[in-house]
Amino acid sequence: MYTNILQRSKLSLILLAAFLAASACRANEQHARIPELLSAAIVGIDSDHTSGSGVVISPDGLILTATTALRAGSDSVGVSFADGTKVGAKVLARDSKTEIVLLKLHTDHALAFVELADSSKTCVGESAWTAGNPFKVLSSDRQVGWSAGTITGIYSIENVSALETDAGVNPGSDGGALLDTNGHLLGILTLRYAPSRQLGTAVPIHLIKQSFAENLKSVPVCGRCEHDCATESAAEAIARQMHLSSIPAARAAVALRTAASGGMGSWQSGFVIDPSGYVLTAGLPVRDTAEVLLADGRSYSAVPVAQNAQLDIALLKICVPLRNGQIGPQIFSAVALCDNHARRPGEYVAVLGLGEQCTLTQSVGIVSALDRLDGNAIQTDARINPENAGGGVLDLNGRLIGIAQHFRPDADWSLPNSGVGFFTDSCKIASWLKEVHVPICTHEGEAVTGNERAFAAQRRLIDIVQRASAAIVFIGDGSGVTVSSDGYILTNYHIAGNSQVFTVRLAANNQHVVCDVIGSDRSGDLVLLKARNCAGLPYVEFGNLAGVAAGEPVIAIGDPYKLAGDNGDPAVSIGIISAMHRFHGRYADAIQSDSAINPGCSGGPLLTLDGKLAGINGQIVSRFSEMANSRIAYTIPTDQIQRLYPILKEARGGLIVHADLPPGLNFERSAAYSAYGPVAAVQTGSPAQKCGLCSGDQILSIDGKSVCDCAHLVGIIRSYPRQAYLDVQVERNFTSASVRLSLSGK
Repeated sequence: MYTNILQRSKLSLILLAAFLAASACRANEQHARIPELLSAAIVGIDSDHTSGSGVVISPDGLILTATTALRAGSDSVGVSFADGTKVGAKVLARDSKTEIVLLKLHTDHALAFVELADSSKTCVGESAWTAGNPFKVLSSDRQVGWSAGTITGIYSIENVSALETDAGVNPGSDGGALLDTNGHLLGILTLRYAPSRQLGTAVPIHLIKQSFAENLKSVPVCGRCEHDCATESAAEAIARQMHLSSIPAARAAVALRTAASGGMGSWQSGFVIDPSGYVLTAGLPVRDTAEVLLADGRSYSAVPVAQNAQLDIALLKICVPLRNGQIGPQIFSAVALCDNHARRPGEYVAVLGLGEQCTLTQSVGIVSALDRLDGNAIQTDARINPENAGGGVLDLNGRLIGIAQHFRPDADWSLPNSGVGFFTDSCKIASWLKEVHVPICTHEGEAVTGNERAFAAQRRLIDIVQRASAAIVFIGDGSGVTVSSDGYILTNYHIAGNSQVFTVRLAANNQHVVCDVIGSDRSGDLVLLKARNCAGLPYVEFGNLAGVAAGEPVIAIGDPYKLAGDNGDPAVSIGIISAMHRFHGRYADAIQSDSAINPGCSGGPLLTLDGKLAGINGQIVSRFSEMANSRIAYTIPTDQIQRLYPILKEARGGLIVHADLPPGLNFERSAAYSAYGPVAAVQTGSPAQKCGLCSGDQILSIDGKSVCDCAHLVGIIRSYPRQAYLDVQVERNFTSASVRLSLSGK
């Protein structure tokens, strides 16, 4: 039973030892290899109708998980590994305060594990990864769900310190890992969150070590590694540059609230923009005095000065009463508005806010699109929520370039942390302040000493976004992408439907053109269109997914919530590949990413960082029953599209057919539970037998893709066109054999 674990563990331990012995800063490809190196130590937890995630933290099988993944009184605990192996475990200890459980696997073999980080030294703004079993991805597809983001806050929830992150955390992630950029464990993910923030949180490792001091005394904690700018990855460089550049501005962040019906309203953020105490915030109906909490803990009242509903901006002035009851002057930490800049899609930004616990919050994203909401806002994929709304938006130089906007309760796009957020441009704010004769100092802002690797990465991203955005097509309720200069366009079947002729808008020249349906793929959710009388159009080249793996950066472009309107530009979001070879609904062998893909983005492209097509975006997993991105999105991969593309071009407007299992191929009943691949049951004289398959063959791979179970096998086959021929590797009578499989149609 443990043979497979032992084989995988030896390899994982070798890789992990090399990884952990290296310096903290690695090249880009090493940064992206964190999922490859650590997936063997992320597990699924199953017990008595509950499921979640766990993290192996020692070679002898100690596992940390959350109480939400393992109810009290559970007698049997099942632990699932990414290789399909399932092992039992026992509960060693529980801690009700931190809601963490310590398990011990029933094994004598050395396992791959994650080393512990010194979470007490973690700072807001640092890069982070999450890894776990969201929506049972480990058991369904033998994949760990990965997401990348930042540490957005450190505060107390229910009297327990928590690390907050804007990386993806979803049902089933609880008990999973929050990791630093060295692959060390910062904390264990939980389902608790601050209601005003609604972002994922983790219990820090230093608290867990205290709670399980006796059990974990032999498990060491790694010290923080020093940065080496010469070798750090682009992602690390950007996070570090943004963190360092935001430190001076953080002192100007404030939390504020105004009187509401029945008492004080909820907290939101603001930013001091002048030493005399002028504060900007968003969308606040300021009629009476507001309470203002400064970053240093001092509390004051503030009076409204001016409001601009169109820009979603309010200006207040802090009041400092003197002993004699009069209001006198005071010098406050402030950051002047940057009034001379031009934003570009693809630029990195950080949204800084201050919570009611006087804790700084920071979410990092990029400029998604310009001139949104009637030209009054800039769109960003940074996570904006009720608490950091009104906070300052900084660029990579640390300059104050905007104020995060509030939410619109009557708008379907106004959802917290959806990756569709907005901020008011500082140039527009500065112009408005002049109009209302408020004497605020503005300047271009002094650039913080820059990390050239970070700025070089930003320049590359801006260039890719500019070129790829020109190939976007606005179609119906979704998006599309041009894949040839003569006007071939790909989109989703669920966007195009059964129509044969469409009028679409090209982002390249804002022209409306008529398109004909060339071929439709209902089961694969693809449609190929051809624009009439078009030549020389910008287009995106098909990419090569060979070697592409979880952890690699990707770019999504589309029209979320149709915010582009009749003449706007598409929006862009950046994320990582969370998992490859996902099987979700009718999506066979799909890519999962954590990019901010929302309704309206369907049919748009997912790109690799060389600007080439990784796939067509199609489905998302919504959170809280809202049509908002949960940082889980599914994409039809480009290698599958390229197999079908020639057939779509010859379909003459009709439907194409996918492959199916050859007649006579069935599977033994226990095949679904095999850790090594399904076992064939072949009918005598059937086409399956004529291909060379025999009853008892254990199918290991198809066309080079590992086969986990029957569902995977069928999913892989159905990602090919009918009458395709695939090489199948089987194990027959303890020896390896190769079979050339002829596929039927469906």
